[in-house]
Amino acid sequence: MLDIKSVKQADNFVYYPKSGEDITEICEKFNVDASCVVVTSEILEEGDVVIINKNAKKVYYAKPLDNLFKVAEYLNVDIKTLKQMNNLKSTKLFIGQKLFY
Repeated sequence: MLDIKSVKQADNFVYYPKSGEDITEICEKFNVDASCVVVTSEILEEGDVVIINKNAKKVYYAKPLDNLFKVAEYLNVDIKTLKQMNNLKSTKLFIGQKLFY
């Protein structure tokens, strides 16, 4: 059993999912990668607990017509930093491409 008191640290916060929510929706809601989320069970039900690391890198998923310049401006992030964080060699993006920022 997950000890909620031990996870309530400065680096984490506790989220109680609503009925019908899944991990993907929760990650999108908080703009974090699923690897930064700890859950009490595989299939979420009301009353379960989700722990999210506050220091987690945020995630942006590229949309149609996105390019690195446009995304960097939207996220208010320096394009050079965005390229480095994501090991990108070009400014071209693919639909659904995961970008950390």
